[in-house]
Amino acid sequence: MTPDDLLYVQPGTPDRLLFEEHRYEEAIVAFGQLYSHKGGAPLLANRAWAFLCVGRLSEALDDLQTAHRFAAEEHRHPMFGGEKVCGTYLDTIAAIYWMLGNKTEAYRTIRASTDGILDGSIHYADLAAGASQGLLLWYFAVTDGDVQQGKYVQRYFSRLAKRKSRIGYWPGPVALFLLGKTQCADVLNSATGHNDLAGSLIKAETDVLARRQLVQALFYLGIKARERGDEAECRSLLVRCIGLQNPIIEDEWYLAWHEIASRDLSKNHDHGEKRDSD
Repeated sequence: MTPDDLLYVQPGTPDRLLFEEHRYEEAIVAFGQLYSHKGGAPLLANRAWAFLCVGRLSEALDDLQTAHRFAAEEHRHPMFGGEKVCGTYLDTIAAIYWMLGNKTEAYRTIRASTDGILDGSIHYADLAAGASQGLLLWYFAVTDGDVQQGKYVQRYFSRLAKRKSRIGYWPGPVALFLLGKTQCADVLNSATGHNDLAGSLIKAETDVLARRQLVQALFYLGIKARERGDEAECRSLLVRCIGLQNPIIEDEWYLAWHEIASRDLSKNHDHGEKRDSD
């Protein structure tokens, strides 16, 4: 999807400019007013992104859950086939649950998405046939040390990899990297057109799509470092990730921010306890 698919207002309009100028509190009010007059899932989703930008996770979750219900009802309409379930917003809902510390609901939500993609009950996924959802579940599994979920993700990606006509689309190359079928340079090249980090960062400064994809690439390359036990490299890559301008609609930027903020807070708390004991 492009930003215009997810942000309901068109570029250049006053409400869209609030996002572009980082006036997120004003965007919350503006989209709330629009929703009260027009209704609809996209406007609620827009307000949710604004809530996320200022760290108001519970309010973002409420809006996205309501938006998901609206979207699900719409896509059960006969004109969409009647039987298919819409998975829109489920990955972001799962990510917010994770940041709120509710791992049970985070797992339940993202597994509802991946299971639905595999059995065909969820029709709408990313261009790579559902790689985004699998990547999010893989992050949960690695960070939580959940071996069984990790094995499920490997099987999930192996099935997606057989859909060769789609796995090449972003973020499919990241899934292929996790399967050992590509290298780090291939991931960066797929994300930005550059094989090296320096060139990728420069491209991301002016190319919005490259920035969105690089955010995801850096996040998952960081989590891969965590999987092999290199937490210092993981942190370095996550810091690089949030050093990029927030692309608004990528869950991984918020997850990286949450990772760094929560671990720094924990570290400071531990140091404080040590000083107290001294």
